[in-house]
Amino acid sequence: MRKLKDLRDHFFFGRMASYRLPSGHRRIYFHHIRRTGGTSLSQMFLLAASGADPSRGDRLWSGLWAAHRHRLHFDGKVFVAGEKKLIEEGRYFYAVSHLPAHELVLPEATYTITCLRDPVKRVLSHYNLLLGERDNGGQAFRKEGHWLGAGFDDFLENIPVEHLLRQLYMFSPNYDPDEAFAAIASCSFWFFTEELPAPASVLSSQVGLDLRPFVANRSSAQAIITQDQMRLLKKLLRPEIELYQRLKAVRRAARSLAA
Repeated sequence: MRKLKDLRDHFFFGRMASYRLPSGHRRIYFHHIRRTGGTSLSQMFLLAASGADPSRGDRLWSGLWAAHRHRLHFDGKVFVAGEKKLIEEGRYFYAVSHLPAHELVLPEATYTITCLRDPVKRVLSHYNLLLGERDNGGQAFRKEGHWLGAGFDDFLENIPVEHLLRQLYMFSPNYDPDEAFAAIASCSFWFFTEELPAPASVLSSQVGLDLRPFVANRSSAQAIITQDQMRLLKKLLRPEIELYQRLKAVRRAARSLAA
């Protein structure tokens, strides 16, 4: 039955998956780093394609991940989430995953996007997410709750380095700031969490969708972190902080030239 469904979907979605964006690209792929606000961007695309009310953003996002092979269409536009094989095949309008960029071979003419966040704030957000889900047994807690231990010190000890330094590892398997910087700079469009929802207006003209400013509500617990814990966190994040500061400097320079 699953094979028959795969064949049906391959034919059905394949007929729709031929696009030409105003930028000249054939599809969009979003390198989604967790806890950077990237879900808001994906929901902007889903809402624009479906014409749904913004209140349905979470439902559309959940529906995409719940669909067969995480693939849906809205107004003839194919969306894919997390499926490596489908992402590399390129037969979609918009795709997103948490997969490291160095584990993917994207087709030519793919418009690539990523979003970066202050490394300290991102890790604290991840910790707060797990704390917030501890009582209700949320999906993230079920997978990663054992990282929490008895407190933040245990969390820093338990979290795998590829998740602690996720922004760096996303673009460099060697945790090399230079390699990651070059990979991010080669993306078609990159921005910072604090800029949301402003990137919507810039992206709209390039991707051919009327993206409306939207920020998904991602409230969570707020842990109290001691000064010693903050110093340790910054020490552990040093190479990623270096990367982030270089990217911020590039953005400041670009704004100065445009002024």
